[in-house]
Amino acid sequence: NLAETFKAFNLWNNIKNTFLLCGGVILTQVPISAMAAFALSKLKIKGSNILLMFFVGTMMISNQATVIPTYLMMFKFPLTHWNLVNSLWSVILAFSAWGWTVFLFKNFFDTLPEALFDAARIDGAGNMTIFLKVVLPLSLPVFSIAILNTWNAVYSQFMVPLMLLPGKEKWPLMVQIYTSTVSAVPWNQIMVLLTVASVPLIIVYILCQKYIV
Repeated sequence: NLAETFKAFNLWNNIKNTFLLCGGVILTQVPISAMAAFALSKLKIKGSNILLMFFVGTMMISNQATVIPTYLMMFKFPLTHWNLVNSLWSVILAFSAWGWTVFLFKNFFDTLPEALFDAARIDGAGNMTIFLKVVLPLSLPVFSIAILNTWNAVYSQFMVPLMLLPGKEKWPLMVQIYTSTVSAVPWNQIMVLLTVASVPLIIVYILCQKYIV
């Protein structure tokens, strides 16, 4: 029964945590990656190729290999020494910079003609104005892909939230589903959990599909 499952597992809290995690990572990671890619692609900064190789290199490191260093960093956050473990911010900050998003944006920005940027600079536009008023309107398809992929990656993430969020009240949906499958939970309730977990993904893809060319 749907109502009984929601009540038994406090699913509304899991759904809220999941949306906060996905929204927080999207609001931090996508703008940071886009601005970094814009700098690497159009500002011609010194050492940009080395920085790009560094970002691409991080794509070869699995989440499993970085779980323990990430936990230690969040247990005693650099400079502030805050303990962010069991806080949603620990997961959001852990996923706030991904190399593949920088790589995706840079490849797209490389295709934009330099004449657009030269014309904007002649009109007196600075780099931030060019990014906001020239690049952003032309980049809706790639932003949609970045948002969709980020949403899907964070939504389905399991190991990092399990390690950084030991408190049950902070669990996202994927952690709740896992703990249900390894405990004595009736299969009809597990099926309800899986169905509930699939609905947000379907809705997000339907809303964003018109922006994907």
